[in-house]
Amino acid sequence: MKRLVVYLFLTSLISPAVSAADNLSLGLGYPYISIKYDLSALSAEGRFVSGSGVQAYVSRGYWNFHQSDNLKGFTGYEGAVFAGGEYFITENIS
Repeated sequence: MKRLVVYLFLTSLISPAVSAADNLSLGLGYPYISIKYDLSALSAEGRFVSGSGVQAYVSRGYWNFHQSDNLKGFTGYEGAVFAGGEYFITENIS
């Protein structure tokens, strides 16, 4: 699990984003796809992540505290919704 978290972090650093409009962009990475809407100081992103049979829908909010020609600094908050299921083999084992 630790390797997966490190891998997802590293791929998010180098993932491409395609601008669909001035404030809207589409991000592609492994194993996710995202859509992000930028305002001047705030941004919102929705992300779908899938890998190893697990899927997650994630929302993120960003505060853009620095903007220059080639660099944007931001910090944010992330929330996720998870759903799952269990198949019971016996009363105590699933």
